[in-house]
Amino acid sequence: MNYALIGCGRIAVNHIKAVVNNGLEMIAACDLIPEQIDNLFEKTGFQKQVARYTDYKKLVDEHPELELVSIATDSGVHAEIALYCIDHGLNVIIEKPIAMSLDDADEIIRRAEAKHVKVSACHQNRFNVAVQELRRALDSGRFGKLSHGSINVRWNRNRDYYDQAAWRGKWASDGGALMNQCIHGIDLLRWMMGSEVAEVYGATRQQYHPYLECEDVGMAVVKFKNGTIGTIEGTVNVYPQTSKRRSTSSARTERSSSAAPPATTSTSGTSRTPARRIRTSPACMRRPATSTETVTRACSPT
Repeated sequence: MNYALIGCGRIAVNHIKAVVNNGLEMIAACDLIPEQIDNLFEKTGFQKQVARYTDYKKLVDEHPELELVSIATDSGVHAEIALYCIDHGLNVIIEKPIAMSLDDADEIIRRAEAKHVKVSACHQNRFNVAVQELRRALDSGRFGKLSHGSINVRWNRNRDYYDQAAWRGKWASDGGALMNQCIHGIDLLRWMMGSEVAEVYGATRQQYHPYLECEDVGMAVVKFKNGTIGTIEGTVNVYPQTSKRRSTSSARTERSSSAAPPATTSTSGTSRTPARRIRTSPACMRRPATSTETVTRACSPT
């Protein structure tokens, strides 16, 4: 499949790995900063010579042989680029979020259906080992009838993180803790609850990052159409882990402290089979060492 990558920043490394792993024929790469393309290929060891662009429209127009495009740019231009690619009959993979507004997201879906092309959002956490295991358990009825679920994303993002890219923390180009850091957890909550959303209410606040436009903490309650309820907690205000707080009592403890923390899924209440605890290995969940993410399921008898 003939492929092009638009946006060659930090997350683009994963897209190059996907190109190699899936045997795609990479035709072109695009970034506003040409050096970013060089840096990306150097990091990944990608040696194939491809066409290089700073204008995504020129890339699309000059390569009618393209079949698939990945969009890994700043979030604020995802919809604009996606719609241009769709209008030219291209299948599109879009980094999260696919758009900064519901209107733009709906328009992407509408045009993709009209043009008979496929659009995929990058919600790669659905393929984590523990997440797949949990989904299979739910589908098999192991936990009985779901009553409610919750997602808690407690991360730390300091000023250094936001200073790395001028578009971060702005309404037009990024969104806040819920749109950026929490979006994968929200996706998993909706997927696991097995229903569309009927109603949402909640609150967001800007507590400790006055240099940002957007929220650094958000809380919400979600009502699903199947009658279940979900809660969402997302924040970048959790105090970071430091070397002074890390235990060095054993090599095992040290490894656990320095690696990405495992996500834990648990069930509670009464179901057809006893509740069990499923833990992922650090290799399965690529999370920064300062984060903790917990998904909890509560069940009742069927």
